[in-house]
Amino acid sequence: MPKSVTLEVTPSFRMVGPEQVAALYQRVLATADIPCTEGLHGYMSWRFDQFPGYRLVISVEHRHGSTIRPEHLEVYYPEGKPVFSHPSTIRGYYKMLMGSPEGPGFAQFLVGRSRGHAPLADTLVHACVAAYLRHSSGVPGRKEIHALLNEHVFRGNGKALPQDGYSSCAVNQLWRDVEKVQRWTRYADIQLFH
Repeated sequence: MPKSVTLEVTPSFRMVGPEQVAALYQRVLATADIPCTEGLHGYMSWRFDQFPGYRLVISVEHRHGSTIRPEHLEVYYPEGKPVFSHPSTIRGYYKMLMGSPEGPGFAQFLVGRSRGHAPLADTLVHACVAAYLRHSSGVPGRKEIHALLNEHVFRGNGKALPQDGYSSCAVNQLWRDVEKVQRWTRYADIQLFH
């Protein structure tokens, strides 16, 4: 007998909308042949994890929640199918928790970009290499990263980044794109627990 449905939302460039979450939740219930109701029944809770990375976890329990011992559930659900909250309720709850990237709510931690253009392919590759050098290889500073990019990536194509500490449009673009690369891809995942 299903006990709970768990939704997990992790960081990404774009927010998973409330309609998408409600549709995914409804699909999970329908696949498991679990009924839902629009009544004021159900139990929902949330937790926001910051380590090792940001993650919003929403738990939805059937309408009797954890107030009834599992061995007594058959009395309330003789068909063996507990009733869960309706997708419209989940949509509203998710919308309230997420808020918007600019305002209150968890979207400010989970949505990396709400406006602006995505990086171009030729600058994105350079930003990926720079992000890797900075965070995975332990290269200490921008000057050293510029030198490595000039030697191994830009060599022979007529491009080069300044290594003397001066900034340029190319340098500013590179480091803006590095910040974008460092953000995770977000998804919403819904699981049914028995």
